[in-house]
Amino acid sequence: MFGIYDLVAADAFAADFIGFGYKEVGYIVNAEKIGLGSTKYKIIGDKVKKIKFEPAKIEQHPIVYLEMKLRKIPGLKYLLFNTPLFKIPAWVASKYNSVWYYNLKGKKYARELVKNFNLYKNEFQDIIK
Repeated sequence: MFGIYDLVAADAFAADFIGFGYKEVGYIVNAEKIGLGSTKYKIIGDKVKKIKFEPAKIEQHPIVYLEMKLRKIPGLKYLLFNTPLFKIPAWVASKYNSVWYYNLKGKKYARELVKNFNLYKNEFQDIIK
């Protein structure tokens, strides 16, 4: 018996909750096989309703879209991704995420989370102004 701190059971529940089914998630099945926990769980307390999970549409992200296009061009693919030149698009991607996206959208989302959820408010209210 693993009890309430069984992370394998927690992950099995999370997979079931979003509609995957834990048997479709290899690391959960493997974790149970090697004895790290159990995929058997029992929800105690309020009834939990399943939600419709909307997977991320990563191909709509401009940097990922551009990278996928560039990887289809054989010579360019080798030059950009298998040589030190890869550092250039990697730098551009990091600046896009950490500067442009964060300042344009991410900061707003972070502030809303801190403002609306006590879990985050207690921990982050001093650094999000």
